[in-house]
Amino acid sequence: MSLFKKLGLSLVIFVAVLCVQAEVYKETVDGIEWTYQVIEGKASIGGGWETGEPAVALSTSGAITVPYVLGGYQVTAIGYSAFLNCGKIASVTIPSGVTLIDAGAFAGCSSLVNVTIPDSVRSIGEDVFEGCNDALFDIVTIPGVRLVDGWVVGCPDDGLPYDCVPLDLNLRGIRGICVGAFGGSKLGPASVFISGEIKNIPRYAFDCCEALRSVIIEEGVENIGDWAFSNCKALTNLVLPSSLKSIGDEAFYGCPGLSDSNGFVIVGGVLFGYYGKETEITIPSGVTQIASYAFDNYESSRYITKISIPNGVVSIGDEAFRSCESLREVDIPNSIARMGYDVFGNQRQSSSGVYSPFAQKLNTQMYKSALQSISGGASGGGSSGGGNGGAVVVEGDARYDLSKGVKDRGIASIEVSADTAIDAFVLTDGKVFDAVLYVNNTADSAVKLSLPSGYTYKSFKGAKPLIIPPKSSNVLTITRVADKEFLVSRKELECVE
Repeated sequence: MSLFKKLGLSLVIFVAVLCVQAEVYKETVDGIEWTYQVIEGKASIGGGWETGEPAVALSTSGAITVPYVLGGYQVTAIGYSAFLNCGKIASVTIPSGVTLIDAGAFAGCSSLVNVTIPDSVRSIGEDVFEGCNDALFDIVTIPGVRLVDGWVVGCPDDGLPYDCVPLDLNLRGIRGICVGAFGGSKLGPASVFISGEIKNIPRYAFDCCEALRSVIIEEGVENIGDWAFSNCKALTNLVLPSSLKSIGDEAFYGCPGLSDSNGFVIVGGVLFGYYGKETEITIPSGVTQIASYAFDNYESSRYITKISIPNGVVSIGDEAFRSCESLREVDIPNSIARMGYDVFGNQRQSSSGVYSPFAQKLNTQMYKSALQSISGGASGGGSSGGGNGGAVVVEGDARYDLSKGVKDRGIASIEVSADTAIDAFVLTDGKVFDAVLYVNNTADSAVKLSLPSGYTYKSFKGAKPLIIPPKSSNVLTITRVADKEFLVSRKELECVE
């Protein structure tokens, strides 16, 4: 899977934090000038998305050791593309305390033959070692699989990427799995065993593995990341451990082989899909969450006229019922505490392309239900434009009313290749309104978008929604939460070839 093809950001509106672009600093240690950012009181190596500036000069050569502290801040991350194309570096030692090695960190390091990864590392991003020297990779421990210091990277690049994975993949005796390690594999694996030594299965780990039929996850594994097994259409056997603590959004999206006799795909109390034929359905008791796009299977969902959601469901993801175009009746419980974006938003009148009155009513009723649950029975919530109710987002003692009025939401598509102001898409005749932007970045580098002068924004923890990755298509959701303040999220759609 190529870099950034599937880096996605889920809309989880309950962890909004103030997003401030990190400044870039420099410090010389042992004769090497290091570039770094300070994020939430910790140092991240490299200039990050904003500048793309490498951590060290491209001429840096030989063996290097990443400093434990820079500028008085402990180094906890090797940032995005930090050592991109540093072709003369042969060895890198990463200090204890680093928890993240971000996407593309060592991509293009053609002379790199050794990387020492500390036990503190919890996540290694996508394509971190793309284009590195073949001598860097261990291809003996698990035949047909590349490892770097015990971390699974993927399969060898022999001209048939992602199609040379062994049919029966036994992931035992390893330290971790990189993001997207086996994503996109068409010929293998057919079965996967994941040892309990691995605590986290990262996002996109086995996404779109077309031949995958069986997954056995041993006791000890605690987390399954977003989209980890999404679109594994042949998957029919799944064994989960009792040690599992969380399952990510869309982790089993597009897995019809896991459906029960009634057509529901339910994993760990999460409803990920529906492939039945009934027009009136009752979601089974025991379901606590409805995942994003759960009813995205058009052939099954478009004929549904009534849905009964049982008490006990606490969370519904983005556009969960997006393909239920015939839906006319929904039973909504008071237990719902968290709502995604436009849960019923795709109920559109085909002729006008706008939300149908029934869809507007559904969204209003659903968000008011969520509001009552969150606030202990408070009613209403903010409303604007078309008069729809608002959903309250709770962050500590703060509350934000998210406007859902159709008339206050603008939709546009833009193509960018350089830093761009998006004032025209969030202002009209001096009035601020919500916007959905489909942004296509055709440039080979990241592009920064800017809001109108004087306006600030919040984003989700760790996210940088106004930095658009190179060669990517994105959907940007901009929602007004206060005077001159927006909540912004970004989700990448696909890579621009």
